[in-house]
This record gives sequence, structure tokens and C-alpha cells, in this order.
Amino acid sequence: MDHLPLPDNVDDHLIVPYLEGIPYDNQGFLGYDIRAGWDVQRLRQGKILDARQDWDDYHRVALGSHADARYLADGNPFETMIGSFIQNWFIYGIFQVVLKRPIHREEAVLERSDLNGVHFKCLTTKALFQEFTSRAHELAATYKDWMATVSDCLKRCAWILEDLDTWIDDMDEILVPGPTYLALASLVQTMDEYNALWFGVENYPLTAHMSRARWLEQHVTSDLEWCPARKSRIHADVGISGLYYASIIPKTGREADHTACTGSMCLAYNVSDNAAYLQCHQNAFCRCDVPGCLHDDPKSCPCRMSCIENIGNIGERIRHVVLEGGVPLISTDRSNGSVSLKITPFKAGLNYVAISHVWSDGMGNPLQNMILSCQAEYLQQCTCEVLGLLQEGEAAHFWLDTLCVPLTPDSARWAAIEGMHRIYSNATTVLVLAEELMTCALPSSIDEIVMRIVQCKWMTRLWTMQEGILARNLMFQFRGKAIPYSYLMKWHNQSLKRIPQVSHRPAHKGYDTISSRLSFESNPNNTPADRLRSFWWSMRHRTTSRLSDQAICAGILCGLDLSRILAAPSDQKMAVLWQEFKQVPLSMLWLTGPRMQTDSMRWAPSTLLDPHTWAVPPKNTTSVARVSEEGGLYFSGVEALALPGLKRPTSNDRFVAIQVPPEMGTYHILIVQDPGNPQWDELEAHWSNVALLWDKEAQPIIEFFPGVLVSVVTEERDYASLISDTDFGGREERPIHANWLTQVTILSQGENWREMVANFPAAGSETDNSVSDMLDPASYSAETLVIPATRHWCIS
Repeated sequence: MDHLPLPDNVDDHLIVPYLEGIPYDNQGFLGYDIRAGWDVQRLRQGKILDARQDWDDYHRVALGSHADARYLADGNPFETMIGSFIQNWFIYGIFQVVLKRPIHREEAVLERSDLNGVHFKCLTTKALFQEFTSRAHELAATYKDWMATVSDCLKRCAWILEDLDTWIDDMDEILVPGPTYLALASLVQTMDEYNALWFGVENYPLTAHMSRARWLEQHVTSDLEWCPARKSRIHADVGISGLYYASIIPKTGREADHTACTGSMCLAYNVSDNAAYLQCHQNAFCRCDVPGCLHDDPKSCPCRMSCIENIGNIGERIRHVVLEGGVPLISTDRSNGSVSLKITPFKAGLNYVAISHVWSDGMGNPLQNMILSCQAEYLQQCTCEVLGLLQEGEAAHFWLDTLCVPLTPDSARWAAIEGMHRIYSNATTVLVLAEELMTCALPSSIDEIVMRIVQCKWMTRLWTMQEGILARNLMFQFRGKAIPYSYLMKWHNQSLKRIPQVSHRPAHKGYDTISSRLSFESNPNNTPADRLRSFWWSMRHRTTSRLSDQAICAGILCGLDLSRILAAPSDQKMAVLWQEFKQVPLSMLWLTGPRMQTDSMRWAPSTLLDPHTWAVPPKNTTSVARVSEEGGLYFSGVEALALPGLKRPTSNDRFVAIQVPPEMGTYHILIVQDPGNPQWDELEAHWSNVALLWDKEAQPIIEFFPGVLVSVVTEERDYASLISDTDFGGREERPIHANWLTQVTILSQGENWREMVANFPAAGSETDNSVSDMLDPASYSAETLVIPATRHWCIS
């Protein structure tokens, strides 16, 4: 792990014990497993005893240097033997390939001693990796000679590690010690990303290594008490190396209860009980001198009882400005010894700071438009520093939703929300106040700065998404200093010129994560459908206290008329959102994730926050579909098949095999296994006149196509009329009306079908069953008729 940098106040990396084993022979990475007497395929399948034929002799040699039981992995000899073999093969084999020289055992060994003075050996990759980066230009000059070999080695390492890690669940058995596995996985990912950056993604085949590293997962969730969603998010965004680096960054901020959180969604920061909401005290500006006061009791803490002097009049003034179509800006005044607020309507040329914060941090107020006096003074200081107004008497204006979005009446509240786009886009600076950053001194390294931002809850909340995207100048407030997002961008752009020195650092992928969450194509010529595609990736890993707010935020960013969305009941806001779009990308038809339960709009996603929905954004094409006032989706140009006489499959049928004319190729229809996507047995009441619509041009994965099953409800019930492309004499064609049934995946059984299935990556028992089913399907075949792509559809 020591090829990675260290955060501030962290003295050392995770110690990875060196597993001696049988030395690497320096005869080449490929083939070493066979030369060393291992059947790696059996090992990947979890068939440990079959992975070697000479266990009795091998264990005496391999464990000979581990006579001290301290160096056995938890006393498990198999774990130590397998771990030492994988460690020596991958560490020495990878570096032999990339450095093009023999690697001696001592080059990856570091002598250390414990607190009792006992010496032991640990694994190190620091010097070897430094040699690699220092020779980058020399190696790059001849990269074509060895790039394919490096790619093959890393790809094989990735698959082996992933399979060995999988068996932790299936066998309840660890085959490689956790720290060893983590060090190897981190090295493979780092080398893979390094080469992709150095040689160009178009020239270098990424291994897409995404092994879960279960030992690290358990460490961060059990030992460090991380939210499971945070663990999943960080791993998905920055990989194993980034997850490890994040795990060693010292904690700041308050702890939260994550017992209700899942691997895909954090619920700990939702504000569900307004009556129990507690505003957070700002210690530096507190007037409380009670010894030992924790500032959490509104009835006993003097600073909590000291209200802003003119808060009542201020609320009325804010409502007036908002209803007049203006933007109220706040400044503070302590001229008479107590804090009072002043309201100034925005006018062109007036500088102000828009505050972006997470309500669970304690700067909100769900019951009244009021903040604590110490909070007001803190905001004033931050605003002064950001705007550079440090001279006494200069007005520093800020906008804060807690004060400036009236809770009542609805007309004033809605007017303020409708103005949020211009509020954040017109602000001189949008200042991010996140508790985890505000309580941390600005780190000395760009890696820690970036990774602290990546981890903070501000990156996961729905409302902060638009606030960050709309900002002209975004800044993140640390303790005593704010850092501009533009600084991070400048570092990233400059670092691209220094890839050998910086490509392995966590800041690289961390910046990419921040950038992707804040990306939005704001071209004024873009349609709402274009904007919808643009912010799709920004929705990843977002949560909100009220799910209906996602329709409001989407409407703000996409420039829609918010009046109908705001006026709609909470359970109807998403339906109104889709109607307001008027047009959506046609590729939304193929998206996975939960759908609306409204009969007229079952084609439409019911949420943008579900990971199955945001996992794959709509394709960036010009094809669009029209959304009618009733909610139907109108389109044409889609490949479709009528399936006359198709009986509804049962839960025992994994898929249906179909013959597609004119080539009569064989395809398999599988139902997508997403939460909320109806399965075969759930379709009984709606199963009639079934047709298949599919994106045959997509091919995101070779010979895999997204599709949807629909039930035709138009009066054209005879399939002869469905498959007709008769000219309607210049009249607008009558569309085929159909009800959305379920999302499916279509697999093409082409020439490479058997080979593709046989080489499917994982090799466990569950996969073996799947392979058997696919090669010898038990499901019946169905007759198909081609519906011309020129036909128009209306899907409800």
C-alpha cells in the first residue's frame, strides 16, 4: 500500500505482512502458475484440494519460513500458502513485466519491528513503483512492444482476485489474507489506471477491475462504522485504492446513526422529524460562558436563547421581496451590541455569496425562518473572507435558504423556489458549508483535500447538486479557509502534463468524481431532453428527505415551468415532471429501475435516485419521444416483434427463446432482475397480445440488447395489421397503443454464443447453473412477426 500517499497526521500505511512462500522464478508472469504446480482454474472455482497435486510436500516447503505461528494468516495454512503464491506471482511478476528486468525478493520486503522489539517482514511496493514512474518516458518509447502483455497480466490478475474474493461469501472461507489481497488489488488497479492515462484510453484496454475487496469493506463498515452506502459510493467512484486512502483519513464532524442505511442509499441525514430538529451552535461566535455547556439545550444555553433582534420584521420583509419577484440578500449588524439582520434586494452588480449546506448539519430550520445569532455571525465572517471585504463598514451580503425561502404562504415559498436557478447562477460565489470540512483544517495535500470533499455528505444530497452545478464560482469552506473548486480544476489540468508523477494519486479519480457530479451542459440551445441527459450522472448516489423534491430539482436544472410541479401533490410531482418535459430521449424506454404505477405512465421512471435508474444514463442521440398531456409516450423508429400465441412464462422459466425473421436467428428474452420490475408471475393479469420492442442498434455489450415487453391494446388486435406498413394516404398514422409490461434483456445466440457463455468470468456453482441453462434452455420457443420500424407507438 505504500506506493500511495498518506493524509495529514497519519504516520504509516496499513502493515501488510510479507508471506514468504516459494520465491518467484523470474521466468515471466504468464505461465508461472503452471511452473509452480498450480491449477489456477480450480483455485478460482474454489476447488482448493484440486488446485495442487502435491499438498503434502508443498505445505512443508511453502510454510517452512512460517514456523512462528504469528506469521500464519490467523492460523490458516491454506490461506497462507495460497496468499504467498498469489502475492509472489503478482508482485514480482507484474513488476518484472513493466520494468523489463528480474525482480529480487528483497526488493518487495521491508524489515520492521513491533512494540516489543521483535523483527518481522512486511510487503512494500514503494521503491518498485517509484522506479516505474521514474522510467515512464523510457518505457513509453517502446510501449507497443509490451503494452499487450501488461494488459493481459493485469486482466488475469483482476479476474483471479475477483474470483478469490467471491468465495468469501460462497465458502465462508478467506483464500488470501485481507491485507495481502488489498495490497495486490490496489496495485493492479493503480497500474491499470496509470497505463490507461499514460498511453491513452484509446490505445490501452482497461481491465475494469472492480473487485469488492470484502476485507476492506468489513473493516470500514464494522471497525470504522462507515455507512454502507458511503462504502459502496467511494468504492464505485475511486476504486479500491481510493477506498483504502479514504479509510485512513482521520474523522471529523459528528457521528450519525447509519443502522437504517443500505448499500445503495444513506438515510442518516434525512430530516424526518421537524419537531426534533436542532440547530447547530457555532462555537467561535457563541456568547455562552456557562462552564461545560454543550450548547444542545435550547432551554438552558444562553446563546441558544439569544435571538436575532429583528427577526420578526425581517421575515415579513423577505416575503415582500420574494413576492415582488426579487432576491433578498442578508447582512448582519452588531452596532448596538446584539445581532440584527438587514435585507437588501439584489440588483445588477451587487456581489453576494449563496450558501450551500446540508440541513442535517444544523443550519436549517423546518419550523420558522430563523437561525441562531452565532450562525449569522459565522456566515457573515465567511462571506467577508470569500468576497475579500475585511474592512469595517463594508456590507457583505449572503443568501441562505433557511432565511430567504419563506415557509408560508405557499405563494411566497413557491416564488422563492422558482427563483433558485438565478439565485445560485447569479451569485458571486456559492460557498459549500459541510460539517466534515468546516471542522477540519485545510489539508496540506491535494489528495486529502479532494478525498475529504468526495466523502462529505454535501456530495450526496439532492438539493446541493443543483447548487453546485449552477455556481459560477464554487468554494469549499474548511476551518479557517475556503478553497475554490477552480483551484482543484487547475491542479487536475496541470497534472495531466505530469502523469508519471501523479496518475496513481487519489486526487485524480477523486477530482473526476467531483467533476462528474457537478457537470451539466448549459448550452442555451439545448432542449429539456438534452439537459435531462446532461445531469443524469449528477444524480448518482443522491438522497433527499422528501422524494418528491427530485421533481422540483430536475425542473429547476432543466429550465421547466415549475408552477405545475410545485402545485401538484407529492405523489404526483414526478408524473407532472415528465409531462412538463414534453419531449424526452427515446432511449429512456430502455432504462432500468422502478417505473410509475400510474396506468397512463408506466413507461416513466418513478424516481431518478434509485441506483438501477441512474446506473446507465439515456444515450446521447437525437432520437426523442413525445410525452402527451395524458402521459403517453409517442415515438417511431424502433425495432419491434409481435409474439402471437406467446403463453406467459412461469417463474420456472429463466427465459424465452425466440426465432427472429428473416435470418431466423435465435434470441433469448430474460426479465431484468431489478427491484420493482415485474417478473413473469406478476404479469398474468396483463398478458395479452404481447409485443417486444428492442434497441437492436445498442449493443452496449456484445450481443446483449435492452428491450421492453408491451401488451397491445389498440383495436388492431389482428397481427396482420400490426405488421403492415401501409401508407395511410398522407394522413397522420394511427399509433399502436400498448401498455408497458416489463424490462427485458435480449441475448443473441450467434456463432460465438457457446464460447461466450463458456468463458463467462465467474466460475462458481451459481454461474455453472446459469451456463447450463443458457446452453441447454428448458424454455420454449415463440413465433415472431416483425413490426416495421416505421410504425408509430403510444406506450402507457
